[in-house]
Amino acid sequence: MLKIVYRICCGTDVHKSFVVACIASTNEQGVTTYKSKRFSTFTGDLRRCAAWLAENNCKDVCMESTGKYWIPVYNILEPTCKTVLAHPKYVKVIRGKKTDKRDAKWIADIFKHDLVAGSFIPPADIRQLRDLVRYHWKLINFTTGEKNRAQNCLTVSNFKLDDVFSNVFGAYIKPLLVQCTLCAIRAKQFPEVRNRYLALKKRRGHKKAIIAIARMLLTAIYNMLKKNEPYNSQGEQVKVIWIYGPAGTGKNSLAKAYAEKAGQEYYISGSSPDIFQGYGGEHTLIMDELRPKTIPYHDLLRILDPFSLTDPTMAPSRYTDKAIACDLIIITMPFDPLSFYQKEFGSELDVSRVDSFDQLLRRLTLIMYMNDDAMEVVTYNFYGFQFVPGTVVKNPYSTKNRPAPKVDGMAIYRSIVDGTVPVDDTATEKEGG
Repeated sequence: MLKIVYRICCGTDVHKSFVVACIASTNEQGVTTYKSKRFSTFTGDLRRCAAWLAENNCKDVCMESTGKYWIPVYNILEPTCKTVLAHPKYVKVIRGKKTDKRDAKWIADIFKHDLVAGSFIPPADIRQLRDLVRYHWKLINFTTGEKNRAQNCLTVSNFKLDDVFSNVFGAYIKPLLVQCTLCAIRAKQFPEVRNRYLALKKRRGHKKAIIAIARMLLTAIYNMLKKNEPYNSQGEQVKVIWIYGPAGTGKNSLAKAYAEKAGQEYYISGSSPDIFQGYGGEHTLIMDELRPKTIPYHDLLRILDPFSLTDPTMAPSRYTDKAIACDLIIITMPFDPLSFYQKEFGSELDVSRVDSFDQLLRRLTLIMYMNDDAMEVVTYNFYGFQFVPGTVVKNPYSTKNRPAPKVDGMAIYRSIVDGTVPVDDTATEKEGG
């Protein structure tokens, strides 16, 4: 007579879409009774299976490791039961009439006598870590395979990089860019690169200037590949938009909306003493509510130079001048360009002045006027500023069309005086009388 080790145990036959559980209960006389029940492999039904085992005081479960189907069942039963996972060859049913209930009963019968050799199952955190490590190793193998495919494509295309580099995919990009930069600053066909290098060298030294030029070349290569365009030594022309109009017409909101639509990071100018204090190389510069004489007029002309990308433009700042690297400048103010110029130098236009009004006008890509109701494009000719026909559109950014939320002033007052002692109005009147 075999010894009964587990008086109450369960044998589980696991399939893809259902589970058959059989509880074997043995009394003191050695008589075993069986209860069988079928559950689906959905999470809710597996939890009901765990609750059914708990109701029958069954804490020992044995199941067959069927493919990957046993894993969710094991995860559900792990917190409440001591589950033994068996290899199929150790719980194989004797040939004959084979059903799911008989399979579960057979597993329960051999398990109650402790005749099943269980497999080692590590704790849940170790299992998760093991899955991550295995997946990481698989990704590394994928990386190696993709590198081999890329190397084969280069070989077939007659790019002999493997004859030059010992490791084609090694960390050679920075030294390679530095060598290309050294060649570019010596080449006569790229004077703009050498001029920029010399300007950076005066302020930052040779090494930092070389790294900056290498980064500029890498950016140029990226833009050439992205836009499928040849190299343009003149660089991309800076676009300058001048937006003017009364206060509350949404000039700043329009500028920010256009910058966000272009998908670029933007910088809004700071306080009047140092409007470029927080500039960090953003591609869009919004000079918000600029006023005459905030910055010197000749500095403004340098900043708005449409071809300033070919040579570093320095904006005046309190401690250290800022290098402007933007390709879009938006100016918002209450004055049109002519009124702005007249407030700088007087009402008369002096054509003989070096920093003339024409110097400012030719730098402006677009001039827009905004009021509470509409916004439109403005041009300047011999007769002065004129509106371009057919450009009038409704202004959705003004406070008239976009009213600000109402603020309850009395509620603020009550929150300020909350907890203070009220004053007797009658006593105040008597004292005043």
